[in-house]
Amino acid sequence: MNVVECDVPLRWSDTDAYGHVNNVAILALVEQARVLFFAQARGAGGESLTRLDGDGLGRNPAFITGQCIEYRRPVRLDLVPVRFRMWVTAIGGADFTLAWELRQHDALCAVGTVGLVFMTGDGARPRRITHDERAVLDAHVGEAPRMRH
Repeated sequence: MNVVECDVPLRWSDTDAYGHVNNVAILALVEQARVLFFAQARGAGGESLTRLDGDGLGRNPAFITGQCIEYRRPVRLDLVPVRFRMWVTAIGGADFTLAWELRQHDALCAVGTVGLVFMTGDGARPRRITHDERAVLDAHVGEAPRMRH
């Protein structure tokens, strides 16, 4: 499986009264990692996805259809960024599922999936995955993470 790995820094505002990164902040970290997945993922022939920043912003919207997350251990505020590993578990005509795991100092803290669908440029309706997008997604296919529920 060809996994995209990326580091995402933590912010002081991510923590809560219990001294760990809040569950809502974890989803914001997943969002940052997803943006990096779009920027870094490549197909076998060098194909890439439209970046979700800069000139690519808004040109190729991806809509989240659902998210599932399972926490394994608390994430603590640290100056060392957390590490995400991301890969694809399913590809449909217009949608795909992205799996991820979050590690802090090599310890597995959370796993999850996010369903995404590519939308038309105006965001009005789903559109089919292009040949080049499918090549990128196919290059990163792996098994879904094992979750307890």
